Amino acid sequence: MTMILTHSPPPDAAQLMMDDHWYGCHDYDQLDRLAEDILTDRHEIVDLDAKRNKCREATRRIQEQFTDVSKLVLRYQKTIDKEINTLRDGLKPKVARLHEMEGRPEVKGFSVDSFNTG
Repeated sequence: MTMILTHSPPPDAAQLMMDDHWYGCHDYDQLDRLAEDILTDRHEIVDLDAKRNKCREATRRIQEQFTDVSKLVLRYQKTIDKEINTLRDGLKPKVARLHEMEGRPEVKGFSVDSFNTG
């Protein structure tokens, strides 16, 4: 169910002055203060909205920079992983050769490749 709200235009000052009921029931000082409060609140809303937009922009920039930094870290981590795997692959024949030179038997299962390589 859709409700349509219509707003009537505000009465002009002359009409308000002639309306004895309205004139007698309202205090113009209160009306002035309320109008000032409304304008102040609206101005504050505009200011806060601008601050909120700046925060959104800053958050977006930080996320972009974070993405760039995380890509660099991941690339560096992959380089380190490759270096570790290269050293591990080179270590196996060296240990096997050392055992052979010492006359010790080959370590069983030592030449099995890890599931984590690559």
